[in-house]
Amino acid sequence: MYAVANFRERVILSMATDLGLGIGDFLQIKKADLPDLSLEAPIAFDVMTDKEDVIAKGFLSQETVDLLKKYVDTLSGNNPFLFPSNQKKNKPISKSQMGNLLKDLAEKAEIKVANGKSLSFHCFRKMFKRSNRLRSGFDGRQNSLRKNRGHKRQHISDHSE
Repeated sequence: MYAVANFRERVILSMATDLGLGIGDFLQIKKADLPDLSLEAPIAFDVMTDKEDVIAKGFLSQETVDLLKKYVDTLSGNNPFLFPSNQKKNKPISKSQMGNLLKDLAEKAEIKVANGKSLSFHCFRKMFKRSNRLRSGFDGRQNSLRKNRGHKRQHISDHSE
């Protein structure tokens, strides 16, 4: 998909792959939320998630940092969002617009999705989780903080033999 994407789409693909956020949290990123892009990559990038109400810790790769440096300079106007809507003032692009963007990219790249399903933004979460497990040698059980009936509970993997 990256090969057929325009510049903005490459920024979205690269950043989404790095961060593994849900679509709602990803679209809410504002220009002011970006870390100092002059730091050496990988650059830590933390986001407070809406749905789970926890801090999602991620890193921006050198590729994403380089793209963001150029992309931020192309943004004009007063819309604070990193991926601003062209239709709605001071709003990000919508979830449906993001879905259509991915659908169009998949078609251009001739990616076939099985059983009549469409490519969704959730695939970036899966790629992120899988790549992190592979890099860390993690066995698939995940450390995370999650809400459970209004109370935060910490899930800890059991690594004992």
